[in-house]
Order: sequence, then C-alpha cells, then structure tokens
Amino acid sequence: MTYQQIRRSDFSLIGNPGPPHYAVDGWNDEALRNLDGTDERFGLRGTAFWPVIVSDPAYNPDTQALTDEVTGLVLDKKGFRFTGTWGVRDLTADEIAARNPVPEEVSSRQFFQQLAKDGDCTEAEALAYVQTGALPAVLSTVINGLPESIRFDVRMEVIGANEFYRSTPTVDLVGYLLGKDSSALDRIWRLASKL
Repeated sequence: MTYQQIRRSDFSLIGNPGPPHYAVDGWNDEALRNLDGTDERFGLRGTAFWPVIVSDPAYNPDTQALTDEVTGLVLDKKGFRFTGTWGVRDLTADEIAARNPVPEEVSSRQFFQQLAKDGDCTEAEALAYVQTGALPAVLSTVINGLPESIRFDVRMEVIGANEFYRSTPTVDLVGYLLGKDSSALDRIWRLASKL
C-alpha cells in the first residue's frame, strides 16, 4: 500500500508517496491518522500517513509504461485518504520493439490486405491476389524489373506463397525495390499479423 505523510495542522505534504515510516510500518490506517503517540525521536508527532488510492491513467501500453511515481494527488479529508494516478513515461525504441516483436510469418491474405490498407495496392488488387494469385501492378512492375536470372524464381515464390516469412531474403529485396526499409517491413508484418 502507498501512503502520503502530511502535517495534520494544515494538510501539507511531507515527502513523496511511498511506504509509511519504518517505525509505524504495519499499523492500520486508523492508527496512522494521528502519530502523536509515537516516540519523539522518530519526528512523526503532528503528522499522519494517509493511504493513497492509486489508479492507472489512460495510456498506450504499446508505446508507454507506468512508473512508480504517483501523480495528481487529490486530498479527501473526509475519507482520510488521497487519490492519484501512476505516472507514465514513453518507452524507448528498444523497449517498443521488445514489446511488439516482429512475427516471423504472415499469411498471404494478411500481407496483401495490409498493403491495401497502406495504399500500396488497391483493394481490388489485394482481392484478386487472394482469389487468383494475380499480382498487384506495383509488385508485378518490381518483379519484371529484376534480372532475368532471378525473375522467374521470385515471381513463383511470391505467387505460390501461402505465408510470407519476414526473414526470407526475397522479402528484403522486394521491399527495397518498393522503397521499404527494414523498419517499414517490420511495421507491415506487425500490423498484418493482427488482421
């Protein structure tokens, strides 16, 4: 439980929310309201520890994390307590990547549906691929521009795939030719995996 120490005379805050002083740790909330009976050497007379009811604020768990800091303390004199919310901090790029790992595979349907959502092909082209294996114009153009020695293999790999694997070298090659760097491809895989 988190507590806030206050001066009983004016309800001013002493320090930050946290556990109560070790000398009164384990006391019930009612006993913590008046510490005048404590040993003078602890310096707690005239103070009290009131519980802090802490709730989670609105935040995006994909890009933010809660902290141990309590913010927005509101005094409830009648309830002998405070209310507040946990602090929020932005995650680093490494923390975001760890929370949202790139899936190794997405189905061909998920992949082309995400391409359509991103505007990289039309919805009609995405549907045509799923129904007949017809490549969207942008992919067909990219594949047609490949050296003849690999063109057929890449076309067969893309048209014949039921799943697309992120670690396949063809994905990076085609992505590069489409102007997508590694992070853009990772984004497509993350979003497509949720479709």
